Amino acid sequence: MSSKLFFYCLKVWLVSVLIGPALFWCCLMRIDTDASYTFTEFLGFWGYGILYGIAFSLVSFLLFWGSLIYIYRRDWTGPQRRLATAFLGIVLTIVPFIIFFGTLNFFDESTRVAFCLSYLLPILGGIFIYRSPRPASKA
Repeated sequence: MSSKLFFYCLKVWLVSVLIGPALFWCCLMRIDTDASYTFTEFLGFWGYGILYGIAFSLVSFLLFWGSLIYIYRRDWTGPQRRLATAFLGIVLTIVPFIIFFGTLNFFDESTRVAFCLSYLLPILGGIFIYRSPRPASKA
């Protein structure tokens, strides 16, 4: 069960790490309409975004995996597990941004909100789209 949970967590985390920078780039294009953006700039930004995303979210990934092991050992129904996983994903996504920005008011600037949401939405999407592992049946 632990390996199934690991690969489920890995898929959800990788969705955020890979799609988050691309979503943030799209948000930046909407926020800053005066700048010109090229495809090569996007690829450079995306590459750096992936590297930084891995570096800054590795601890969150490990906490996510460990917490899911705990959640899946509880006698909860599937929807309860899914909601607990979503809540955990929200917390583990927002807390690093609070630490990174050094303030609780990071919702004041539109770029900070876009930055946070561009990683949060893929996490939640991955949690609800990917099939969660089924707990081992008790015989």
